[in-house]
Amino acid sequence: MLEVSDIGKRFGGVAALSGVSLSCAQGELIGLIGPNGAGKSTLVNVISGFLKPDTGRIRVDGAEVAGNDAMAGVRAGIARTFQTSRLFGDMSVRQNVEVAHSRCLELRRSQGAAIDPDALLAECGLTHEADTLAATLAYGSQRLLEIARALALAPAYLLLDEPAAGLNDAETAALAGRIAEIRQKHGCGIVVIDHDLSFINTLCERLVVMDHGKVIASGPPAVIWKDPQVIEIYVGASPPTTPAAAPAVSGNTNRTH
Repeated sequence: MLEVSDIGKRFGGVAALSGVSLSCAQGELIGLIGPNGAGKSTLVNVISGFLKPDTGRIRVDGAEVAGNDAMAGVRAGIARTFQTSRLFGDMSVRQNVEVAHSRCLELRRSQGAAIDPDALLAECGLTHEADTLAATLAYGSQRLLEIARALALAPAYLLLDEPAAGLNDAETAALAGRIAEIRQKHGCGIVVIDHDLSFINTLCERLVVMDHGKVIASGPPAVIWKDPQVIEIYVGASPPTTPAAAPAVSGNTNRTH
């Protein structure tokens, strides 16, 4: 179980996170949603060790994540992708995955030994581009390589920060299928941030909604989309007409109030 308890983070006088708590079990697929500035990416940065929290604790399978840095997160079994690509552009697709796998072996020898980089490329549909320089990949392939590289760290918990951003409808649908397959094959808990509510609603069995640095709702989609606070955030949206339906909001969600 990934457990995040009472996380607080301030930037100067601004409280980016205030008492945020959530949990994700291995094999669970959670959607983390909310308007721009709600604190979603800040929370992922804290969980993965890229930011140090001011308050709160992070535990993986009962053990507190020690060190408050990205390497501590990897040791604990946490991997993540980023909103904007951070690939090694002058390396090939295969080399990007191999570098991550080598790092995993250094930090977590017993857990990482069974990872096959070529199998990960096949899993993410990148076999035919294995020798291509990462910088020359099409945008959709770059997003898939980010995921393959994260999987090379043998995570128990995978954090995906806007993986569908910039993808067309066909690419988004294919990505949803791949993420579902990753969950099934690897058994890792997955937390997905995205502004594409149809993508999130189709993919995730539980949603966590943030606003102003706080969690305001958590539960199955059928419950979340009937929550008055959630409806208020997505201005102009109406309650769903079916239990699994999300409000028809696409792109970035910005407040108009």
